Amino acid sequence: MNKIVGHYEILQKLGEGGMGVVYKARDLRLDRIVALKMLSGERLDSVQRERLIREARTASALNHPNIVTIYEIDDADGVQLVAMEYVPGKSLGELIRPGGLPLEEVLRYALQIAEAAAKAHAAGIIHRDLKPANIMVTNEGTIKILDFGLAKKYSLPDSPDDDSTVEEPLTRPGLVIGTVAYMSPEQASGEPVDGRSDLFSLGGILYELLSGIRPFVGKTTLSTLQKIHTADPPPLEDIRPDLPHDVYRIIEKVLQKDRTKRHQNMQELRGELLKVLEEITGRANSISITHQLQRRFSRPARFVRTHRWATAVVCVILLSLVGFSSMQHWLSQIHIVRQTTALVEPSETAASAMSPSDWTSQAQTWLRRYDKERNIDRAIEASKKALERDPANAMAYAVLAETYAEKNVTSP
Repeated sequence: MNKIVGHYEILQKLGEGGMGVVYKARDLRLDRIVALKMLSGERLDSVQRERLIREARTASALNHPNIVTIYEIDDADGVQLVAMEYVPGKSLGELIRPGGLPLEEVLRYALQIAEAAAKAHAAGIIHRDLKPANIMVTNEGTIKILDFGLAKKYSLPDSPDDDSTVEEPLTRPGLVIGTVAYMSPEQASGEPVDGRSDLFSLGGILYELLSGIRPFVGKTTLSTLQKIHTADPPPLEDIRPDLPHDVYRIIEKVLQKDRTKRHQNMQELRGELLKVLEEITGRANSISITHQLQRRFSRPARFVRTHRWATAVVCVILLSLVGFSSMQHWLSQIHIVRQTTALVEPSETAASAMSPSDWTSQAQTWLRRYDKERNIDRAIEASKKALERDPANAMAYAVLAETYAEKNVTSP
C-alpha cells in the first residue's frame, strides 16, 4: 500500500467500522508506528466528522495506561484522520473460545477494564459501547480500551455545578446508540445513562469471556433487545460449574435489569473481582508449593519404604563418609526426640522467638509421635515455619519429606 497521507505512510489496513477505516501507519516526522483512523471527504458527513473529532478529544482527555493514547487530530487533503497509539495484539473478541477462558485470565482482564472505566467515569465520561471488539489485549496481557466514538459526558453525582454537564449534540432522548448485544436495558430503551450502564456492558463481557457465549442472544436485533429487558442469561453455573460461588454472585448482580441493584460504580465491582483473584491465586500458590514438594520428596520416600535394607546400607556408607562425629550428633538428636513424651505446642510468644532450627526440632518431635494424625499435620506446619524463616534449610526439607511419606503422600 505505502500511500502517503499528510505526514503518515500507510502500511496496512487493520480494520473498518461505522466510524471509518483504521490503518497501521508510520509517522514520518517522529518515526513511530501509529494506528490511523481515517474518513475520506466523499464518505464524511457532518455527524460522522463531529463524532470522529469528539472521540479523539474524549480519549485524549483520559490519561490512563489501559486507554488508547491519542496523538493527533488532522485534516490532510480533505481526509479527516486521528492518529493514535498502535496496539499490537488481539481484541478480546478474538480471544474468546468455546467453554470460556481460565478464570484468572478473565479476572486480570476485567480488573484492568474496570480501572480504566473508573478513570473515565471519574471524569464524567461513559463509554456506551464497551464490547470485546473494542478492547485490545497486548502481547504482554495489557488491556487497551478503544473507540470512544459513542462516549458521552454526563454530570457527576457530586458535581457542584449543573453547568458542568455537557449536552451531546449528536444524540437525543429516545435514540438508541451502541452495540445491541452489550447494551444495558436503560441504554436499549434510549433513556439517559450513567456509569452503571458501562457496568452492565462489562458484566456481559465477563459472562461471555467465562462461558464462551453472549448472555443475551436473539434471532433478530429486536428479539435481542427484548431479552435484555425481560430475560435472564443462561445460568453461568450450568456452563462453568468449576467457578467459585462469588463469581456467579458478582455476574448476577452486575447484570441486574434495575441499575439500582447493580454495583453502583466500577471501583465497587473491581474490589469484588480483586478479592476473588486474590483468593484463587493464593490457593493456587499453596497448591503449587505443596505439589512441588510432593513431587520432589514422594518418590524418594516411596523408594525408602520399598527398599529399606538397601537404603540402610547406603545410609551407613554416607554416614561413614561424613564422619563418625556427625553420626554421633545425629543419633543423639534422634535419641533426644524419641525420649520426648510431653508434647506441648509453643505459646504465641515462644513461637515468635523460635529459630529455623527450633522449628525443625519441633517438627521432628511431632513426627516421632505419628500415632495421631494431628501430630503429622503439626509436623508439616512446623517444617513449613522453619522454611519460611530459612528457605535454604536442608534439614527442614528432609523432615518435611519424611512427614509427607508417613502421611502416604503420592505424586500425581
